[in-house]
Amino acid sequence: MIYETGPNLRQAVAQRSALFRLPCQEHNEAVTNGTSPPVCPVCGSAADVLTIRQFVDLLGAMHDDMMRRHEQYRRSPPRSRRGGDFGESGSGAESAEEEIAGVVLSAAFGLLGRAIGRRVRRRFDEQVLPALDARWQQQRQEQLAIAARYPELCGCARDQVAFLAGGSRTVSMSEVTGDLTMAQAESIVARLGGP
Repeated sequence: MIYETGPNLRQAVAQRSALFRLPCQEHNEAVTNGTSPPVCPVCGSAADVLTIRQFVDLLGAMHDDMMRRHEQYRRSPPRSRRGGDFGESGSGAESAEEEIAGVVLSAAFGLLGRAIGRRVRRRFDEQVLPALDARWQQQRQEQLAIAARYPELCGCARDQVAFLAGGSRTVSMSEVTGDLTMAQAESIVARLGGP
């Protein structure tokens, strides 16, 4: 899976940050468990920083949302399309025969398009989506293992860098291409001066 960067990730981080700024109901003090949030060594802020575990959880939530939206789309009735038909008035047809031919062609292309669309949709639902979901589940298990092994690994969405909590070295997020594997994580942590 290619990790999203840019506006979508920034928006997700902002939403996550907003959840943690909700007012406390039973007390007025922050619960920190004795630790402070990791601070980005580039910008000096913790506002756009995620630990690897938070990042994995965010990706999981995005995946679950995508699956929920697809299920809603799959259950929704097909939409009818109007306009742009061959037999549409003002199409420049010069005779009644051309007008009728336009209507017949429009209906034929509409039926053909719907039949192809149904077949493609069914194939996607039955074959492509389950394969993608199985691949996602494998990736998620590896990402959870990485988060368990390197909980100090963090990233800053604003500066697009990875770093170890409390460290000063950074690695550009652009160097983390494709699926984050254990081997990549080990290499990144070694470059950052980790254990």
